[in-house]
Amino acid sequence: ISGGQRKRVSIAMELVSQPSLLFLDEPTSGLDSTTSHAIVKLFTENAKQAPCTTLAVIHQPRWATLNLFDNAILLATGGYLTYAGKVANVMRYFRGILHVTFESNTNPADVIMDAMSLDAARELVGQGKMRLSEDGARDGDAFGEYLLTTWNSSQSKFGLPDESTHTEMPDLAPNSCHWGVALVTHMRRRALQTTRAVHLLAGMVSLQVLGLVVIVMAVPAQALQPSMFAQPLLVVFYLALTQGVISQRIFGGPQRTISAREAGANINQLWYFIGQDLASMVTMLVGAGMSAFAYWPNGILSVSAYSWCWSVFGVLYATAGFSYVTSILLEPANAQLCIVVMCFMFSLLSGVNPRFVSLLGLVKAMALSPLRHALGFVVGEHLAVSQGAEFHVPVVQQLVGGDIAAMGFPVEFLSGSAWESCAAAPRLPLVDKWSGGAGRPPIGTSCSLRPLWILGLWCRFIAAMCLQARSKARANGGGCALRGPSPAAT
Repeated sequence: ISGGQRKRVSIAMELVSQPSLLFLDEPTSGLDSTTSHAIVKLFTENAKQAPCTTLAVIHQPRWATLNLFDNAILLATGGYLTYAGKVANVMRYFRGILHVTFESNTNPADVIMDAMSLDAARELVGQGKMRLSEDGARDGDAFGEYLLTTWNSSQSKFGLPDESTHTEMPDLAPNSCHWGVALVTHMRRRALQTTRAVHLLAGMVSLQVLGLVVIVMAVPAQALQPSMFAQPLLVVFYLALTQGVISQRIFGGPQRTISAREAGANINQLWYFIGQDLASMVTMLVGAGMSAFAYWPNGILSVSAYSWCWSVFGVLYATAGFSYVTSILLEPANAQLCIVVMCFMFSLLSGVNPRFVSLLGLVKAMALSPLRHALGFVVGEHLAVSQGAEFHVPVVQQLVGGDIAAMGFPVEFLSGSAWESCAAAPRLPLVDKWSGGAGRPPIGTSCSLRPLWILGLWCRFIAAMCLQARSKARANGGGCALRGPSPAAT
């Protein structure tokens, strides 16, 4: 975008919060006169409509631009006050008091700037276009003192009346909107960003479909073998890995700067987080639905499409939560590397390889693996539907029964006890169920996806708190300055 467009966007971002007081430091620097005039007109019209007291520092304006302001403060080199009054009276003051000549073919604003600069003022005096005593033209300080003394003697005539310079300050806290409006606005913005980057979404779907095809061809599922659980695990792992990388864009990268700026404008970061998260779930639903459509009919597990779809969605939901935390706390490159490593760790903690029983010392770490929870649920439903019939054959039981039990699925125990049915299974804490005891082997099956939702919500809670703290700490707008001085300043 052009410099003028960037300036407009920057000003518009501050005007969104409807401030009562707005400072602009050189908003027209580096712009042509036409663009400068348009930008000054933008915030001066807003100042009258809002209303919003607006103070701006500008250099070398054209006369039409200067006349958009109500009042002007002119400072000579060294910070000496030369004029402080209405813009409509500035030419009258310079012409009548400083005896400056304004020719018809010159820009009055340029002539005023020349009259406040010692070298240019000497040239005006030499041309007979300005009066200045020899003492006032001696050096820069003497010239500044001359301008200040002249203004002080004429302030009662050209300055602003006291009642217009002493007024009660308004409430400077930025305005905020209703939480419902904020939530819908953030959701719409995320949806708009997604539609603008629809090619990325299409690329993600294509990559996931291609990956599933490669997995099915490269890792054929073999019934009556311990490796029959490796293929669905690899499918879910691949989908979680792609979702983790995609979720980095929600709060990471350029979004880190945007969230800090909005925090400075007093935009509630909680509704910002929730709105962005809810709108981004479309990618999770696409991934889960696509896996149910493309993989489930060819899968070896006897689970319903509904159960498979929600299991995958639960994994993507939890993985996105972990991705949010890393993208908020770490720089983009480090955050992406971190979520990739985490997905591999989730796979290692799933209980397939290494085996579930060998990880019992890390049972609390296994509880953080979305893949472990999803695998326990789909395998549990598979065993309940098939009643473990494929593993009841004596020869098969002798060959693979031990390996299946080592993964946390003791088929013989489950089929001969109340654990065969989720409705009749005892309710135990997750750690106790996985650890075993009292004549019961470690059991890794699950009757619910609730642990996945809890894990995803817990990650989102941590991510929201991190976003709140980080955005406020790095806020670069006016809202942060109005919360009182920092401990160091006091």
